[in-house]
Amino acid sequence: MIAEELRICLLEAGADVIGPVGVLEDALNLAGSEQDIACALVDIGLEGGMTYAVAEYLDEHSIPYLFTTGYSPAAIPDRFGGIGNFQKPIRMAALLRGIGDLIDA
Repeated sequence: MIAEELRICLLEAGADVIGPVGVLEDALNLAGSEQDIACALVDIGLEGGMTYAVAEYLDEHSIPYLFTTGYSPAAIPDRFGGIGNFQKPIRMAALLRGIGDLIDA
């Protein structure tokens, strides 16, 4: 599912959506913004590189997140082993359950 389709599905499910972004620098700027982020969906690969720095920032600031990616689970470093990973094509019902579980935790 492409980012815009995912955004639309999340809006239809009642989420407030910030993004999407397709460039690593924009993702870092968005993560570091003053906006209240309840949960983030992080694609591992964006234009400009891998998004592990975004995930590290989210970890450091206790912002829960899930990976949404076309990469295999082997592409995710061990330090992120406990993070949920939804591979593309993403099943929206499963992703919404994952988001709900993450926010409720």
